[in-house]
Amino acid sequence: MESEFLVGIGEIVKSYHCLKNSFEGAKMALEYIDIIRKIIGDTNKSVVDFSKLGFIRMFMKTKNKDELWTYIPKSLHKLYEYDVQKNAELIDTLECFLNQNQSFKKTSQVMFVHYRTITYRIQKIKEISGMDFGNVTEMLTVRNGLIMLKFIEGL
Repeated sequence: MESEFLVGIGEIVKSYHCLKNSFEGAKMALEYIDIIRKIIGDTNKSVVDFSKLGFIRMFMKTKNKDELWTYIPKSLHKLYEYDVQKNAELIDTLECFLNQNQSFKKTSQVMFVHYRTITYRIQKIKEISGMDFGNVTEMLTVRNGLIMLKFIEGL
């Protein structure tokens, strides 16, 4: 018989008056563990520290997908719509490319596709979305949008 242990860790407390909030945080971490696993890319993650979830904590209180979509940049909206219509892999390519520090070579190795395929896909992403990969602020917004997409898909 196989068992899976899941652990949710709440905020560190200095007095028993704060235990309830810590418990609520731990409970929420467990409630969203499948989404968190998807966001971080570790399907075996069994311990989640609520205090380390950062800005994601704000969105855990909202289950309205339409409202959550408003936090995703328009450039990512366009790319998502294209992927849905064409059954493409541009969102996955974008995420991998950003995770590999915008390295075409590393992205092609991780995705097991030819280098030229990645360069073609990134060019297509730029054409569809208008993203500027040299703009650090825009790429941060896109990264956060990718997290929100996974969050929405997990609801």
